[in-house]
Amino acid sequence: MNKNILKYLLIASFAVLVANFIALLILNRTNVEFQMVHQLTDNSAIAEYNLKQMQSIINSQYNARATYLNGDIYLQTVTDDSVLLVNEFRSERFVIRFNDIGCSACVEDFFQSIPQLNDFILKIGIDNVCIIINSKSPRDILFFKKHYKIMCDVYGALPGSINTPMESNGRIVPFYFIELGVDGLVDNCFVSIKGLNQRNDAYFNSVIRKYNNP
Repeated sequence: MNKNILKYLLIASFAVLVANFIALLILNRTNVEFQMVHQLTDNSAIAEYNLKQMQSIINSQYNARATYLNGDIYLQTVTDDSVLLVNEFRSERFVIRFNDIGCSACVEDFFQSIPQLNDFILKIGIDNVCIIINSKSPRDILFFKKHYKIMCDVYGALPGSINTPMESNGRIVPFYFIELGVDGLVDNCFVSIKGLNQRNDAYFNSVIRKYNNP
């Protein structure tokens, strides 16, 4: 066979092989891209919902800053006393508010985070922090305090009874954090978001620094 013809046949065969290989790559890439688009389409509603939730949370935090709690908010104590919040707190307090309703995953997240919260409470000082749970029963308050080994004061108040944006106008956030001045001034409000660990850690570390470097 003529060498030139053989050469052309080899070149043609190689070109066909390369073309098939490229076609296979394009097909595989198309399949992968299709799967990615399909997943994005499936998750876009969830992503949009989560984005709206985060925007709502951040707005609530900003709206709560430099606001004042009502002077007629009563708290239930573990000794079955009903005390005015503004009279009970004679110094600035870091308040952990646990409403225990709404998003079940958020409520579960709170319970799972209690050991870390106990460490946090010790770091800022047990006299500087309190927890307000969803209850008017001294028995419930005592159980919560003993069962979860809470070192700080624990009070009870029903959801919606504390006039922050996180529990007003029909909105109840399962749990949130605020700094409360002696005059009822709300500051440094925070709602943790599960999965955003850097954001959550940055907040709690800033609070720890504040109370350890007054």
